[in-house]
Amino acid sequence: MAQIKGLDSNVYWPDKSKQQQAKKLDKPEQSAVSAPADNKKLDQKDFFSLLTQQLAYQDPSKPVDNAHMISQMSSFQTSDGIAKLTEEFKGLNNIMNSSKALQASTLVGRSVLVPLNHGMNEGKGFSGVAMAGKGASDVKVHIENSAGELVKSIDLGNGDGNMQFTWDGTDKTGVKAPAGKYKVEIVGKQGAKNVELSAATFGHVSSVSLSHKGAKEIKLNLAGLGGFDMKDVLEVGEG
Repeated sequence: MAQIKGLDSNVYWPDKSKQQQAKKLDKPEQSAVSAPADNKKLDQKDFFSLLTQQLAYQDPSKPVDNAHMISQMSSFQTSDGIAKLTEEFKGLNNIMNSSKALQASTLVGRSVLVPLNHGMNEGKGFSGVAMAGKGASDVKVHIENSAGELVKSIDLGNGDGNMQFTWDGTDKTGVKAPAGKYKVEIVGKQGAKNVELSAATFGHVSSVSLSHKGAKEIKLNLAGLGGFDMKDVLEVGEG
């Protein structure tokens, strides 16, 4: 009769449970919280997913303090609220800038009064004001050409505040002066002291310029006089 030999101790029987565990280790577990699409910021859904994971894996013997949890939720809500408020302010700012640009565009073709001691003569002279302040006497407006020569003087007498003047574009002999830019010099007396008063002249708005910053830097282009900010406009007149 054949004898049955003992089992060979060198035969290896694989442990299926260990193989299954090894397979699990080879495959990385997917995170319960998916990364945001833009990988830049977390939204409210991501925050609550993280909070849920925190609660699920907390130490049962040392659970998360309620006050700490409420503090986290409050902090997120505050941050989220500030972000939304910032976006709303940006939208409001854009609306205001658009409104300023629209307002400036309505001035094209009209005349505006700006603090300036020059005026543009396009054949009919120009108007302006002498800033007499609390009062001045013997106020005179001198119109001078580019060479510094006196073209005409206008006597305004005594007054206070803004004293209006108009130059008709003619010289002291009544002949029409050439078109171009003319200097305005205003003198008078305050008490016994001779003073030079500030001037403001009307200019024709030919166009409006917006810088690369948009409506934040609006310039009114006055024909022959250059660009001025909206805040420099003292008065708006007809064209």
